[in-house]
Amino acid sequence: MIKRFVFDGNKIATLREKIKNTRSDLDRPTSFEAVSALIWGAILAIARENNESAPAVSIPVNLRKRMNPPLPEHCIGNIIHSATANWLTDEEIDLNSLTRNIREAVKMVSDTDYVRKVYAGDSFVNQLKKISEEIANIKVRMFGLSSWRGLPYYEIDFGWGRPRWVSTVIRVNDVAILLDAFDGKGIEVWVALPHKDMAKFQQDVGILTYASFNPSL
Repeated sequence: MIKRFVFDGNKIATLREKIKNTRSDLDRPTSFEAVSALIWGAILAIARENNESAPAVSIPVNLRKRMNPPLPEHCIGNIIHSATANWLTDEEIDLNSLTRNIREAVKMVSDTDYVRKVYAGDSFVNQLKKISEEIANIKVRMFGLSSWRGLPYYEIDFGWGRPRWVSTVIRVNDVAILLDAFDGKGIEVWVALPHKDMAKFQQDVGILTYASFNPSL
């Protein structure tokens, strides 16, 4: 099941401040980190209610600007590496810790030495094999978080003027895609979950507080 949730720019700012003020040792999170942590927290709460293992999140990281030397700006292809953040504790789920885990996972992939090590020899193939085996054995449930923010979709003009609304299509469950809202300040999120989980996701306190469900365009 796929649902559309919109986070207003002002509510995102409030969420970012709330996460920052929870503990003083974390810098103010980005909009992506804050919204992603909120979504992940809701997914973790659902998993606990269902007596399921805690889902990890997989975040594709753009390697174009992280390569040494950097790749040309207009090169073609999905040049990415997946960052994985885990929640390996039975403690209370808090947005500050979730944000920290997401930030550290992405930061590790941003390290050029890490990228070189992963893609050297058979390391990358072996890593993919290990992940595939774990998923196949249902040891790890992965939830994908992908950000399409910053891409100039609203600048495209095929002769009929610029679009008023850009959306996407998801054909698998356990995925959330973040896009810029038309005003450039808010975030539109498309979430795909099994039916039983989506009903609970829509009633999550954090989601109800900071997101609007399928508002008019």
